[in-house]
Amino acid sequence: MKTHYKISRSIITAMIVLVLALVFSECGFKKKTVLLEGGEVEVSDVKKQSKQEGDIKKIEVKNKRFTGNILEIKDPKSLKIGYAQKGDTVKNLAALCGADVAINGGVFKEEGGVVTPFGSLIVKGSIENEDDTKRGVAAINENGELIVGNYSTGDLKKLKAVNAVSGNIVLVSNGVGQINNVEDNAVNSRTAIGQKSDGSIMLLVIDGGQQTTVGASLKDVQDTMLEHGVKNAINLDGGASSTMYYKGEIINKPSNGERKISNIIYVKQ
Repeated sequence: MKTHYKISRSIITAMIVLVLALVFSECGFKKKTVLLEGGEVEVSDVKKQSKQEGDIKKIEVKNKRFTGNILEIKDPKSLKIGYAQKGDTVKNLAALCGADVAINGGVFKEEGGVVTPFGSLIVKGSIENEDDTKRGVAAINENGELIVGNYSTGDLKKLKAVNAVSGNIVLVSNGVGQINNVEDNAVNSRTAIGQKSDGSIMLLVIDGGQQTTVGASLKDVQDTMLEHGVKNAINLDGGASSTMYYKGEIINKPSNGERKISNIIYVKQ
């Protein structure tokens, strides 16, 4: 009887552990999980992938007022969205997603230390945040085409957007610069995304708020994109959010150090 009791207790204990494991695998620890293409994963569930340098090219951009980097991604369909339900830093999210490269993504709201997306957010076809208002958006459709413009979530569904984050101002449309007011010369840290005619995606981050790199105006960002052959581009969340992750490290200097953001745009090869 004693042996039977011990075995039964062991079985019951094992079942309790299994149930708890299943609960936490599905629900996740909200602060430590990321919505990765439609499902939550924990840190231990993600494995780093090998890097293929030929598909990602890093380009330095520099002038008298600012410095930054462009990551040129050859395959537009390789772009993904990583989303933290309560917000996290770019570096943490990139590591959780097993990303090779990443930048901060869409605009967000912050209240009581909790970060939530503002505007449309679509992750692998799943609507994670809906917005009926037409706002600036960066989206990728099933053909790998970058969509930029003012769209509601309903519009994006009609356009068959697979991934989408909220943006700000369209910089380039069909090869034509959209920022013509040279008097609007306010400078800041900037993050932007664009696409060249060959389909390559250009992820741009420019540092600001520092003595050696005070930042870029919207026209500076537009002109930088045009100089690199971009056909369509939009400005994303910038300022203190602007962050670029490359080869396991943050390679720019966020103006106030890393901050919590809602989502990232990343590539995992």
